[in-house]
Amino acid sequence: MNKKLNAKTQELNPKLPQYSNSFSQSIVIKPENQELLLKKGTVYTVFSVSGESNFDTELITKVITDVLHDAYFESESISPIQSMEKAIVETKNKVTQLSSDALTSNAQTISLNITSGILWGNVLYVVQFGNGKIYTMKEGAITLLNTISEGNFSTASKVVNEEDILIICTDAFVEIFPPEKLMSLSISEGQLQPNQTCLLMRLIIDTALSEDEEIDFGLKEVTAKSKARQRAQKITDFAKSGIDKTFSMFKKGAEVVKPVSGKVKEVVKNVKFPKLPTNIQTPRLAEKKKGVGPLVGVLALSGVLLAGGIYILITTPWKSKEDIKEEVTVVEEPSEEVVEEPKISEEEQKALDEKAKVERVTPEVFYDLKITESTVEPSELVSLGSTLASVDRSSGKVFASDISSPSFSAKEQVFSGIKSLANNDGILSFSDNEGYKTFDVETLEVGENYSIEDIDLSFPYSGFIYIISNDILTRHSKENGELSGSTWGQNPDFVNSKSMAINFEIYILTKDNRLVSFSGGEKTNFSVTGLEEGFKNPTKVVFNFDSEHIYIADTGNNSVVILDTDGNLVKQYKHTEESMWGDIRSIAVSPDETSLFVLNSSKIYKVDLSFE
Repeated sequence: MNKKLNAKTQELNPKLPQYSNSFSQSIVIKPENQELLLKKGTVYTVFSVSGESNFDTELITKVITDVLHDAYFESESISPIQSMEKAIVETKNKVTQLSSDALTSNAQTISLNITSGILWGNVLYVVQFGNGKIYTMKEGAITLLNTISEGNFSTASKVVNEEDILIICTDAFVEIFPPEKLMSLSISEGQLQPNQTCLLMRLIIDTALSEDEEIDFGLKEVTAKSKARQRAQKITDFAKSGIDKTFSMFKKGAEVVKPVSGKVKEVVKNVKFPKLPTNIQTPRLAEKKKGVGPLVGVLALSGVLLAGGIYILITTPWKSKEDIKEEVTVVEEPSEEVVEEPKISEEEQKALDEKAKVERVTPEVFYDLKITESTVEPSELVSLGSTLASVDRSSGKVFASDISSPSFSAKEQVFSGIKSLANNDGILSFSDNEGYKTFDVETLEVGENYSIEDIDLSFPYSGFIYIISNDILTRHSKENGELSGSTWGQNPDFVNSKSMAINFEIYILTKDNRLVSFSGGEKTNFSVTGLEEGFKNPTKVVFNFDSEHIYIADTGNNSVVILDTDGNLVKQYKHTEESMWGDIRSIAVSPDETSLFVLNSSKIYKVDLSFE
């Protein structure tokens, strides 16, 4: 490819409200490095979204941008069209999922239209999903690009040149601003309706690429692999042919030799050889025997082996390749018997739920943290009053959002090994690999910072910091900017405990899945009643100050268990589709006990609490 083209762009985007039931936008997606640019090109996209409910326009735009970027540039396909089709499908699925869960109040039919142009060297690849328009302008002549339709997708490819102009726009934009008049008009964002968007591209020579640089279509590697396969196949075919010919030759030879073998035996048997005197020796013969003896032995041995081989060849019955195949015994492993679990009717399930005080819910997705960062693996969740915070222990990152308008952002500070999240008067408290800290997620300031080793769990309460290390619980007081600790209690239940909450008494989730209570350094007679099967891998206990209930995230039962202060079962929350809560990692409860937040994998679900 001789020419590498780039594009100067002009984006005609409407000014969007925070929420709209129909809006559009243009985006330009570039790869992070030169290598990806040469392999994948640059993506120029116009999209429009509409439905019966309002959308968070900023959030939807971010989702579409991020998913298109990741799905397209991470695709292993060498075809831009195939890569973009896959990326658009993933984008549609993500938008539909989020729209029904978190971005709209009601799940409605979503209409998504995407038109993407990929500029790769001097070739333009176009992939369109749904409606939209793309025009080319060359020397003043405007042409609607012809595409080939297959289902909801339309595709095209075209060699383009320097100074060509490309126009990608929504149908609503073309109705008001046809391309013939576009170049003579001055359009401001205030003139555009939310569903009217246009992206103008003027192609220029990309001076950032040298003449020696080549666009990587991935064909060299594919061609090399193809040639290697061809060479291997030729060798295999040649070897197979040689074996077949040898097999046939030996078989024919045996058929020729076998009829005369009997006669040869009879002739040899009847021939009488004259006996030679064994004591005749001349000096010359004796001399020769010294050197010939070993040679005669070798020849004699060879003759015996050859004769034996011929005899075996003649006397062994020959089998065809088909006969050999038939004699191969295939040993099949016994298949495991699949035992189907008995199905439970809706009435039976309802009766079981009532007995276990299970309330089935279908909550909306409050937020998916992978929208903020695609690689995040959130480990814990906490309510800080009007703010919700989550952390990724492996990366040390903190994410926070206002509860009234969910939009999590990653904070700049990183706390390696962050865990034991708690609400300390609206400030995030936690322990990390360095010790105990507090962090204001709004001002991004680190407050308290104490260096303490070997923290298993921590919790702030009534001006003290309670820390579990192995089997010892220490209560630390703050004096002149330093901590002074004293042993509060020692018990085997502290070892490898999972979670701690304090509300007058100290509640511990033990390593063997029990909830126990301590007061004054001693274990109380607190016990959980009404939960027939018990906990199965509980991960978090929440008991806020002045709260009337204790909340436990029971990962193994895909549920959130709610107890009263005496340990009696009040209810269990389970998702209507139980598998949707198959990876509960943490929970949080608003201080007024009106909202429960469930962190399942990367998604946060919001449940409206009710106690009747």
